[in-house]
Amino acid sequence: MNLKITYPLESEFKITQDFFGSMPNWYKVHQAIDLKVKCPKYPNGIGNPVLSCFTGKYIKSGFDKQGGNYIWIRHNSGLEARYYHLDKINHKAGWSIRYIGNCIGWSGNTGEWTTAPHLHLAFIKNGVYLDPEPYFNNYLI
Repeated sequence: MNLKITYPLESEFKITQDFFGSMPNWYKVHQAIDLKVKCPKYPNGIGNPVLSCFTGKYIKSGFDKQGGNYIWIRHNSGLEARYYHLDKINHKAGWSIRYIGNCIGWSGNTGEWTTAPHLHLAFIKNGVYLDPEPYFNNYLI
C-alpha cells in the first residue's frame, strides 16, 4: 500500500535529534526524531502549527508526564505517528483526519523530557519503532 506522507511542520525546521533505535543503554535510545522550528514568526519555537503526516484516525491524545501534550494517529495501513511536547492539542481521540496536513496541534515545550521547544515525532508499525526520516525522503511508502 502506498501512503502519501508530508512533513509535520508548515514552517522551516531542523532535525536536532536523530533516530537511534534500540541500543544497550536505555538512556541512548531515541526512537523518534526531534524537530526544532526555524521560523521568524515563531522565534521561541512555540505555537507553530503541527500538521498530520498522513490521513488516519486519532487513537489517543492527552498529557504524559515525560512527553507532555501528545497525539497519536494511525493510518489504515497500521503505521502510527506519535507527536509529543505540543503546546496545545487541536483534536480528540476517535476523530478522523481526512486530509494530509490538517493542523493537529501547535509546537511547544511541555513535559519533563524536553530541554527546549521542539516536536518529538515517532513512527510505529506492528509495535516496532521506525525511523521517520526515510519515509519523508521517499514521500511515498
